[in-house]
Amino acid sequence: MRTFIAINLDPEIKKALSLLIEELDKGHKNIKWV
Repeated sequence: MRTFIAINLDPEIKKALSLLIEELDKGHKNIKWV
């Protein structure tokens, strides 16, 4: 699902990405993340 986040990213970047994706999920339930 969201395995691309598991890439060895900087913790701050990973946190920001997670928050961004959460927000996108709320607004766009129909989008499928690869």
